[in-house]
Amino acid sequence: MTRAFAVAQAVKLSLILGVTTGSCLLGSNFKVYAESGTATYRQPQITNLKLAQNSSAISRFQTFAEADELYQKGQLQAAENLYRKVKPEFAASDRRRTAIYEVEQLPGDGQVYWRNANEGLQQNLDSKIFLPLQLLLSNYPEFIKGHLLLAEACQNKPDACKNSAKDGQPKNALEVLERAVELYPDEPELLKAKIKALEKEKKILRSFHCSQTICHNLC
Repeated sequence: MTRAFAVAQAVKLSLILGVTTGSCLLGSNFKVYAESGTATYRQPQITNLKLAQNSSAISRFQTFAEADELYQKGQLQAAENLYRKVKPEFAASDRRRTAIYEVEQLPGDGQVYWRNANEGLQQNLDSKIFLPLQLLLSNYPEFIKGHLLLAEACQNKPDACKNSAKDGQPKNALEVLERAVELYPDEPELLKAKIKALEKEKKILRSFHCSQTICHNLC
């Protein structure tokens, strides 16, 4: 395998995985070659480190591809188990990352979760709606459209929303938006959606109260 081919493969893999920083797959390797004339003693250490990172990235991609294949076959539990294996680890200080709205800003796996959820909405398949959205927001809570779509799905399918929620996950639209606003209190789209959800909740409670009053008077 020529070096040019290997670099091309690494670039392709980095794009699939959503790796945008040169330090992950390519940058340090180029630096090693550029500095080989003045710092040759560093090359074996840095090269070994890069090989380890490349191997880890390839392994993660293969696991993700296998999980996606299982998901498409309808083996949801097996797919979820693999998806969770490749969930990125974030430091506590990195929990509140900059909010994003564009799907293209998501890494490759995040885009797959989003696509699967929208396919589930078109096909009216609850399992294909809620699981991908929960995984998407668990991995990439900064994706604001994910919160909005999950809240909308919970409004339209309250029972499915509640049944699909696991420990600690929101069980209705209002809980989805309250969690999102807690993470990103300055995002106007989330605030507007939460206000609408609160208004709807008040109308439902008011309607229920009126029904109870009428029933009491009739009795």
